[in-house]
Amino acid sequence: MNNPKIAAIITCFYPKANELLPLIKSVSHQVEMIFLINNGGLPESITSEMKNGKIEILQPAQNLGTAGGYNIGSKRAWNEGYSHVLLLDQDSECAPDMVEQLARVENDLTFAGKKVAVVGPYYISKTNNMPAPFIQHEGYRIKRIYETSPVPKTSSNVRYTECSYVISSGSLINKTAWKTIGNKNEGLFLDFTDIEWGLRAQSLGYSCFGSFSARMFHIIGDEQVNFLGRKISLHSPLRHYYAFRNCVWLFKQDYIPIGTRANYLIKLAPKLLVYSWFSAEPFAQLRSMVRGIFDGILNRMGAFQK
Repeated sequence: MNNPKIAAIITCFYPKANELLPLIKSVSHQVEMIFLINNGGLPESITSEMKNGKIEILQPAQNLGTAGGYNIGSKRAWNEGYSHVLLLDQDSECAPDMVEQLARVENDLTFAGKKVAVVGPYYISKTNNMPAPFIQHEGYRIKRIYETSPVPKTSSNVRYTECSYVISSGSLINKTAWKTIGNKNEGLFLDFTDIEWGLRAQSLGYSCFGSFSARMFHIIGDEQVNFLGRKISLHSPLRHYYAFRNCVWLFKQDYIPIGTRANYLIKLAPKLLVYSWFSAEPFAQLRSMVRGIFDGILNRMGAFQK
């Protein structure tokens, strides 16, 4: 297997020390460099513990969201000669061999002639220890792929699956793919940035893959509730604003298959009801989601403007 030169990019916004420091500890031995993007609120108590030659803190003039943070981090990585970037959110934690497993899958699939856009790990929720499936769009349907699903193996006997996108945190992307597919969409700012990038990659002939041997522990939502036998992740009103706005914007993009666009759009109405009903602040949730729908229609993108 080729030895990739990997830089991790961690986007931060008012991080908690008990989440960020374990993440850094879990990944520092797996990569050559860590670029920490401070979108705001990185306390001195944290920065003093991270001063070593492997970590560099980048300070944007304003909050760029996860998309903008990953973009400035990747630009720095490519300029300094790294072959790959590993994107990370502040509340994730990597298994000890996660990066090695991701790189092995990418190497095997590239050798087999696949155009690999990204390889992502299998996510385990920190709150309930339950896995999150990889997602594959099939027309108007969504296929959820778990470790127990029948999936192929690479030449080195590693189980993987092709998927429509992978969650940003934990995703390993090589320089050629990034340069061809393009930067993360900063207009989306937060939600749907990984989905849009993965679907854009597919429209350009690239494929996204998930590895079942690479593991990441991740916080999924602020809280979860049971609804009709399914676990529903709840977020803040602001987070739901971005999700609804960006979903509507995504529907208007002609490089995304119509079945995929329709699938996301038709789920907005039931989500609006569920998120409002189960929230402790239903009117704030409803107001944010409706505002997101209208802003998406009017192409009011970027950071939320009051």
